[in-house]
Amino acid sequence: MINIIVYNILLVMQTTTKKSVVDSSIDVGNDINKKRVVDSSIDVGNYINKKRVVDSSIDVGNYINKKRVVDSSIDVGNYINKKRVVDSSIDVGNYINKKRVVDSSIDVGNDINKKRVVDSSIDVGNYINKKRVVDSSIDVGNDINKNVEIVALTLAMISTKTCR
Repeated sequence: MINIIVYNILLVMQTTTKKSVVDSSIDVGNDINKKRVVDSSIDVGNYINKKRVVDSSIDVGNYINKKRVVDSSIDVGNYINKKRVVDSSIDVGNYINKKRVVDSSIDVGNDINKKRVVDSSIDVGNYINKKRVVDSSIDVGNDINKNVEIVALTLAMISTKTCR
């Protein structure tokens, strides 16, 4: 009789320590912790590939932390390629931090090329810092900003001198 009571107590203890799978924190190895994943196919090695994650806090290695990713295909090595990220704070190495990217294709090596960034503060190495770029191809070398205005002012000055 005592053995049956002890067995029942142990059984209750084992069932209460199990984690809930639905709408709960998931611990897959030590890679993904305390997140909510919806309709996802997860391969947890050092990357997460071809998954849909909604309102999740993801720690994969130390690459992506505390972000919201919607309908994205993520390859987390040292870069993020061909993904759609909305209202996210991304720390990939030390390349992109606290930015908002919409419908962008990002190649994070030492450059960002052929992307659409709206209202973002980007720190890529020390190349691009605190600027707003819309539908642009970025050449980070010399600062080419107000060339049209300079040419217009130059032409205006030349025209006023020739009129005199």
